[in-house]
Amino acid sequence: MKRKIIVLMIVLAVAGTVNAATQQQIQQAIDDGLTYLAGSMTVAGSEGYFPYSNDGTLAATASAALAFIEEGYLPNDGSTYGTQVGQMCNYIFNRAKVDTNYGPEYAGYARYAEDYNNDGDFTNDGGNNQAIYFDPANSKRDIYTNGIVAPVIKALGDSLGRNTVVGMGSATVANMTYKEVMRDVVDWFAYGQVEPDRGVHRGGWRYTPNYSTSDNSTAQWGALPMIYANSWGLPVPNYVANELTLWTNYIQNSPNGDWKDGGSGYDGPNTYVNMAKTGGMLLQFAVEGKALSDPTVQAALNYMDSMISFDHWNQGPSSWPDQWNGGNLGNPYSMWAAYKGLATYGGLVWDDNGTPGDTSDDFLVGNPNLISTVPGGITIGQDWGTQTSAAGDWYSQYCDFLINNPTYGQNANGSWSGWSYWTGALATGWYINILNATGTPQPVVPVPAAFLLGSIGLSFAGWRLRRRKEL
Repeated sequence: MKRKIIVLMIVLAVAGTVNAATQQQIQQAIDDGLTYLAGSMTVAGSEGYFPYSNDGTLAATASAALAFIEEGYLPNDGSTYGTQVGQMCNYIFNRAKVDTNYGPEYAGYARYAEDYNNDGDFTNDGGNNQAIYFDPANSKRDIYTNGIVAPVIKALGDSLGRNTVVGMGSATVANMTYKEVMRDVVDWFAYGQVEPDRGVHRGGWRYTPNYSTSDNSTAQWGALPMIYANSWGLPVPNYVANELTLWTNYIQNSPNGDWKDGGSGYDGPNTYVNMAKTGGMLLQFAVEGKALSDPTVQAALNYMDSMISFDHWNQGPSSWPDQWNGGNLGNPYSMWAAYKGLATYGGLVWDDNGTPGDTSDDFLVGNPNLISTVPGGITIGQDWGTQTSAAGDWYSQYCDFLINNPTYGQNANGSWSGWSYWTGALATGWYINILNATGTPQPVVPVPAAFLLGSIGLSFAGWRLRRRKEL
């Protein structure tokens, strides 16, 4: 058991006042959140969007669209929100462009994003010599934005069929299938990886393709499409994972007995180490093929679970300069990154509700073996039940926090206020995505260690879970 060190900084009290996250409460929170989003969307012609500062409108709209799609509302499907989802998707796909700079690269060594068979011949792989990205406008946070758009492509392809024609948006993508679009987006990310002649920064991503340096707030968004590629059977050249390993080897803080041990830095291993970048680093480890037992994965989990200097997991949003937008509970960027990262490594498990073999009322809980500092005792399951969460059930804690926390929980109008840069539709969409992890159990499918997400059942991982609408 980890020894608790004297707390050296103030940690925000984050416990909710109700301490309950039943399936009915979760569903109500999702429904209220979707009602809020539908009512706050700006409509202009055939497009619907959520205005956001610093050219974040495309990212915020993608976050909101994902919330609806994962709840089963699809573009123009005649459902309650089908029209609004169609308008959001029109806005997103209208911003698809072909990157005219795309092609073989020679900095450091010759490579090409379409050299899928890794033979060094750039002409025999069946590619289309095209990379697609979604343009966020002037601030040029292209890697961030496209990493947030990619889950929408994935969710639509999973719901409608990956070989279904998009049928909306710009001429760039309107006649392509979702699989073809994903192929070209993955190619764009592979092309955009920081190049091998950039020293310690090689192998990551930052802001725009082929940036001169990397940062691990941005670089998690480059890993996500690679996971989707694996899920859809789209090959990725070996150099992407090989270069990424060089980056994570550099950016992960080496254990030396302080509070940063095992966490991810920002542009160096000691700068702005925090929960968001560490959760995102778990996605990168999955792309690299690292198993749960790998020492680097364990070191990252130990950081998330650490009590050195402060309670890392239960820390509220933190403006402490050494973390820079740190903390976990109440920080949308951290919570979504930790959710994705933990789910990658078996962080969600099915609770059989005391009736083995009867899956009709089963639901997901957090694997208690990953984060030991999570308190238990939250009422979970059905409203009429008496079940409470175990210590270490991080997912039930997340759900309870998002529903009930008086400061950072859901507002009366169905929205979440978020924190720092991540507010409004961006935060609300991500939080609905977290709450919507639960659903009917899917068959467990053995997967190679290189990509652990497929058997978990999350939309960003290749399986889409549908919540039961009768809840």
